Amino acid sequence: MVQCSMVEEGANFLLLCAIFAMSIYLLWQHFNPPGLPPGPAGFPGIGVLPSLGPTPYKTLMELSKTYGDVMSLRLGPSLVVVLTGRRAMTEALVKKADVFSDRPPMGLLNLVHKGRGLMVAKYGPKVHGFRTLLLGTFRRLGVSTPRVDGLLRPELAALVAAMDQQAGQPTDPKALLSVSASNMICTLAFGKRFDYDDVNFQKFLGKLHNIFEISSSPLGFLILHIPAIVNLPISAIKDTISDCNFMLYFLRAIVDERWLALEARRRNDPNIAEWEEPSDLLDGYLRKIGGEDAVGMSVSKEDIAHHFLDLFTAGTESVSHFLQWELLYLTTHPEVQAKAREELDRVVGRARLPSVSDRANLPYMRALIDEVHRMSSFSPLGIPRMTAHIVDIDGYIIPKETMVLTSVWDLHKDPDKWQNPDSFDPSRFLLSNGQVNESKLRQLQAFGLGYRSCVGRQFAESSVFLYTAFLLQRFFFKSPEGVPPPSLAEDPGVFLTPKPFKVCAIRRNSE
Repeated sequence: MVQCSMVEEGANFLLLCAIFAMSIYLLWQHFNPPGLPPGPAGFPGIGVLPSLGPTPYKTLMELSKTYGDVMSLRLGPSLVVVLTGRRAMTEALVKKADVFSDRPPMGLLNLVHKGRGLMVAKYGPKVHGFRTLLLGTFRRLGVSTPRVDGLLRPELAALVAAMDQQAGQPTDPKALLSVSASNMICTLAFGKRFDYDDVNFQKFLGKLHNIFEISSSPLGFLILHIPAIVNLPISAIKDTISDCNFMLYFLRAIVDERWLALEARRRNDPNIAEWEEPSDLLDGYLRKIGGEDAVGMSVSKEDIAHHFLDLFTAGTESVSHFLQWELLYLTTHPEVQAKAREELDRVVGRARLPSVSDRANLPYMRALIDEVHRMSSFSPLGIPRMTAHIVDIDGYIIPKETMVLTSVWDLHKDPDKWQNPDSFDPSRFLLSNGQVNESKLRQLQAFGLGYRSCVGRQFAESSVFLYTAFLLQRFFFKSPEGVPPPSLAEDPGVFLTPKPFKVCAIRRNSE
């Protein structure tokens, strides 16, 4: 009798658990608004997070084959819509850009910026005004014209000299490319570069890399979708906030120094902002302090420091990791490296330095750069957006303040769009006559779409072109002898980076 009673109690307990679980599930379903796009159900409170695995971008690509180009799901408690394919992305981010240009809460960055900064701010007149200021200053600096050659050549020469010192020995290029990319941002922002062994600059870079590592980690992914995690006593979170504050301190010191210098010049010539072209990005910003434009936008020194923090965190890591991926592919595909160098020698030669003006005459090199963008897909789910109000996409109703992810990985690896998508082949971007295939270029999304696309795109394109041309003009890149070839697999994360590898940079003078 006792045994039967225990069995009965156990059965009743299981029944109660089942009823409780079903009640939670039905309640969970009740909170999903009607008209949502289809998608996997997930679990209450955590959604589909447990099933995404270490490569969420690949899992979401597979799910889209079942649920379509517009898919909804929950990541943690947050409702998320995932856009797959160029048509759906264009419909949302371009045709309905006014709705899809906000940012959701982004955890650590919101704590650091406290309403400032461009990357995490909600879209509105102020953000639009700052983007207009940036684009106007970029244009006046000539970042897509041969004027940028003179701006970047000192840093490119320093990188070449540093590679020369390695004397063709096997070296992990990560540290060198990172400091060079950051110096490239310094040149644009402040009109100066730092010595590679400058102690304060090295400390600044160390903090920058720490921020990137935590942002790209599984913890960073969880913080993005469960923002309350930032309030937990986790040492990595506290360290990251401290690193951001150090970087802001570093940037404020530069802004203050330049502001005092500009004020001294203004005392001699009050109209200096009207007739003199800005010398760098900071100069363009500082001249706007103290005034308002037509929509009431004003600029403060604190705004500048926060905007430049965004510039360094986004610009340094994206360019340096692009260059790492590029060296990896050039090293493992010597036939591509040889073809790009042959074109460069034929068009530019070795007697003069490459210029941005050469870009139009180097279609294979352009295709090489585009193929690196496609294969690496640095930000495989884009930078999250948020809907400003309720909106209809493909007949589905997406509520206000819904997080939106764009499956860049799918866009770049879809076998229906790309033949042999996992193969590195720059010729896929060329027509039969050797010129660039513009229709293929439109299938890329390396810089985003719509109002929140990369504001520094033109400078980034000029930079990676000059880096590629300078390095190929001066070096052969080979894998070290006697070791297995490096892996082409990515290190999974919010951002995709190559696994550590070593390369030998051999001066062409010694060929």
